[in-house]
Parts: sequence; C-alpha cells; structure tokens
Amino acid sequence: GVTMEKVCANCRRLKRTSAQIVYAGGIYPPRKPHDIIGGIITLTSSYDLEKSDAFNKNIIDDSNQRKIDLGLCLDKGAFIVRADEVEISNQNNSLLVFFLNMLGLFQNIGTVTAMDINEYKKYIE
Repeated sequence: GVTMEKVCANCRRLKRTSAQIVYAGGIYPPRKPHDIIGGIITLTSSYDLEKSDAFNKNIIDDSNQRKIDLGLCLDKGAFIVRADEVEISNQNNSLLVFFLNMLGLFQNIGTVTAMDINEYKKYIE
C-alpha cells in the first residue's frame, strides 16, 4: 500500500534543478536545492502519540529518503522529528505547535532556489 513514508521517498527521488539568480549587483550561481520537508496532517489517529512505540518506530526512519519531519494529528497532538527524537505537543495546542514547527523548518531553509524555467519548457512539446 501507499504510506506517507513512501510518498516522501518518491518526492525526494525526483530530479530537481535550480537556476542562477540575477540581482542588481550581478549573478549568483545556481543554489543546491534544499532538503524536502516531509509531513502529514490528519484529524485523528489510532496511535497514542506519546505512548506508542510503533509510532516512534515508524516516524524515526534510518533512511533519510523516507523520513517524516513533522506532523499534526488534530485530536492527539503535533510532532517534529529532531535527530533521533520525536517532540510531541499535547492536544490543546497541536495546531499552533504544528504551524510554528513548520515555520521553523522553513526558516532554516532560508531563501528558496530559483526556478529553472528552461527545464519546464522541455516538457511543453
């Protein structure tokens, strides 16, 4: 079956490009694309996030391609994976914690890469 881990892995295997960045003072070379953030949002879960060994085993994956970085289970809590540890919020503030976790991961990326328009044009015809 299709799992969130497989979806993350498939996205991370895609060919990714970037283009040079032209600015008033010159040109920056193409920037290496950042790591893809994998996440999941659900209303409910059969897992008890704080007490489930199965949840922790499935979320923390040795294969970086399959890793889920953060998630939200609205009625159970939000989580973020940091190294080999899962930080879990309580149910009362799960939406806010998920949002702040997501913003923190985006902030660590910084500026996004420039889109390589010519790569897209190759697939038009």
